[in-house]
Amino acid sequence: MMIENRILDAVDEARDALVEFAQHIISLPSENPTGSEKSVAHAIRKEMERIPLTDIQLVSKLPERPNVIGTLVGYSTGKRLLFNGHTDVVPV
Repeated sequence: MMIENRILDAVDEARDALVEFAQHIISLPSENPTGSEKSVAHAIRKEMERIPLTDIQLVSKLPERPNVIGTLVGYSTGKRLLFNGHTDVVPV
């Protein structure tokens, strides 16, 4: 429970920056099936570099639909946290 509280506290502290980043990536065109998710993937990669995460990669089966993978090195062994999400949206 102590680690969960630390994570929640970190999210609370970064709330404004997280909302600003979410607004930014939501504003980027990424409609599927007609669009491309590249701009969102590149914005996520840039944010990962700022944090900084390591071993950041854009991996893609289709060039217009890259996945972004990065690692944040922790300080201890034990449980790991994985964030997983989609970068595309459905048409309005």
